[in-house]
Amino acid sequence: MKRLWIICYLIVLMIPLCFAQVKSTDSPVLNDGETIQELEIQIKTMLPDINIVRLKTDTYIPAGQYNYIIYKDLVKAENIKELINWQKDITKQLEESK
Repeated sequence: MKRLWIICYLIVLMIPLCFAQVKSTDSPVLNDGETIQELEIQIKTMLPDINIVRLKTDTYIPAGQYNYIIYKDLVKAENIKELINWQKDITKQLEESK
């Protein structure tokens, strides 16, 4: 029983140590009245040259100019196969239901 009370007492004494924070001397705000030098960033110097970067208008195809002629025959053939398979399934189900 004494061990339990000693452990509880030690835990209660250790809790404030867990929440304690050390004050740092390396703070960004100086208390001596010194000012931090301002950092100036010029965005224009960071932009790439317009000759290197492609404009967005050059990267997409305008509406109505897509060319799917190569795939039209393939799509038609696959659609016909699917329609034939569906028709077979429907007739098979109708025969089984009779």
